[in-house]
Amino acid sequence: MIRPLTLTDLDAFVALRAASFSSDPLSWDQDADSIVDPKVWADRIVEKPEEQFLLGYFMTDEAGQEQLAGLLGFQRYNKTKRRHRGMVWGVYVSPAARGQGAARQLLRECVRRAKEIAGLERLNLTVSNYAEAACKLYLSEGFREFGREKDAARTGDVSMDEVYMTLDLTEAPE
Repeated sequence: MIRPLTLTDLDAFVALRAASFSSDPLSWDQDADSIVDPKVWADRIVEKPEEQFLLGYFMTDEAGQEQLAGLLGFQRYNKTKRRHRGMVWGVYVSPAARGQGAARQLLRECVRRAKEIAGLERLNLTVSNYAEAACKLYLSEGFREFGREKDAARTGDVSMDEVYMTLDLTEAPE
């Protein structure tokens, strides 16, 4: 199930975001031991119509409880000259939820919501070149690479490229 996160999900969000840094170190520019401070994220988790939202993918555990297993953030650019664009950020699906279409569902829900925002024409995102499944997903959903920063981040001796992608919402698949 996909739904917007609320403040009641803050602890689960913090835990999953922190776990993402250690489970997929070549996908982030944060270190595995980076602190995810709930005080910093409390305002960003609250949906603000036409400005920001944070979507969660929830799985039902053996006890019948919903568990947060995927994330996707959206933020509209604030400056007047950039308000026609939005940014997709923090996309992550836990290893337990992979292979079930969770990231695709999150992305499609984000695009659906973005299309409803007046004046929003484009979504941008960045992704590590090591996140091969994510790159393939974005391309399959209509995003196109428009730039690449070589050696944008390093994990130990491993150099990661930051791939810049964009989606024209008027051309996005339904």
